Amino acid sequence: MPYSGFVETELGVGDMMESVQCILLVVAVTSYGYSVPVILGTNVLSPPMQDLKAKYGVRYMQRVTIPTALGLVFRCINMQNKESRHSDGKLCVIKSAESRTIILPVILR
Repeated sequence: MPYSGFVETELGVGDMMESVQCILLVVAVTSYGYSVPVILGTNVLSPPMQDLKAKYGVRYMQRVTIPTALGLVFRCINMQNKESRHSDGKLCVIKSAESRTIILPVILR
């Protein structure tokens, strides 16, 4: 996803998660960018999801009122984690319309 820049900001969701400093990528000017102006990574959203899971158990989605968009993100992260456990640590196959080689950086935690 091409982006124009980034914004450093503080993010929180009511009393559900503690505010955290994060970086939002500003989406390039495209038809998609008009409706989705920024991208927030799962690296920011996974920790609060894990906190909710630790506090309320694996059925935290049924025990806590979570905004719909955030609930969808948590479901996607859970599916990604499940797939990763079943595919030797590979997250997914990425296909690109680009004809050139694309190198994705590896981020070690």
